[in-house]
Amino acid sequence: MENKGDFVAGVFIGSIVGAVCGIMWAPAPGRETRARVAEKGKEVGKAAKVKMEQKSEMAQDVAKDTIAKLRERLPDSEEVKEAIDSVDEELKL
Repeated sequence: MENKGDFVAGVFIGSIVGAVCGIMWAPAPGRETRARVAEKGKEVGKAAKVKMEQKSEMAQDVAKDTIAKLRERLPDSEEVKEAIDSVDEELKL
């Protein structure tokens, strides 16, 4: 699973580098090239933000599922319940 994330990150970073290199070597005036690079940077930033939000939501869902399973499977220990409740509260922030 970790390798899949590394691969996706590599493709994403490679795409960014390729786009920037393509723009930099394109025959266009400096001002126009800088404007294109700035625009691409904004697009990449927006895409990265969306992806980060998606991954964050996925991580929270997994954590919530894990907490629910722990509550079902662990014995009625007050210390365990407090630890789980503490993590659960942190997720709600």
